[in-house]
Amino acid sequence: MPSTLAVAMSVAFDLAFRDPRLIRERVRSRGGDPGAGRWPTLWLEGTAHDYVIGRDPLPPAGTPRRKLLVLAEERQVFVPTRRRRLGGGIRRAWESGLDAVAGAAFAPVGRLDEDERAFLVNLLVLVHTYPPASARPRPPLEESYRRHEGLIGELATAADGKGLPVEWHALWRVPPAMTWSGPGREPWMRYPAVSFAAAVRPLRSAR
Repeated sequence: MPSTLAVAMSVAFDLAFRDPRLIRERVRSRGGDPGAGRWPTLWLEGTAHDYVIGRDPLPPAGTPRRKLLVLAEERQVFVPTRRRRLGGGIRRAWESGLDAVAGAAFAPVGRLDEDERAFLVNLLVLVHTYPPASARPRPPLEESYRRHEGLIGELATAADGKGLPVEWHALWRVPPAMTWSGPGREPWMRYPAVSFAAAVRPLRSAR
């Protein structure tokens, strides 16, 4: 099940590159040094409204917009629904993403505009799954969230060591209607939930 998160992010931004050659050319066009370091695989540029605290979910007219530059790595892994420590493959996926992002921490991307904010982001999508032989109804919310909390706790330890704290995480519960069933069988759910984790650090302008 390939992840569509990177595709969704690229649609949300004004400019998105995944080709290393295009990323290097973009760095060069901004006045940076494309050979200065290792670049994450996803380069995103766009604009966003400043958040406004209040009842209205949309920023009012005239709210300042900030330019965003995001250099990101993204991985997807499968994790068992039962609570246990992360396997080696999952740890390697997370840590390889951290290494790719940390490697760009001091690579000059060129001078940032006054209203531009840049961030390094490592994203991990963790799909909770039952083994095929033990598929069952969706677990209670509390059970899914306890599993999510355990996953994030382990990921945060490695992220903190790289200076890329887990600044955002979320749990998405698959809707009850997304179940499978054979003839005469009770509905069952193979992938009951998805966890998201994002390790983030601001990227400084080249001076």
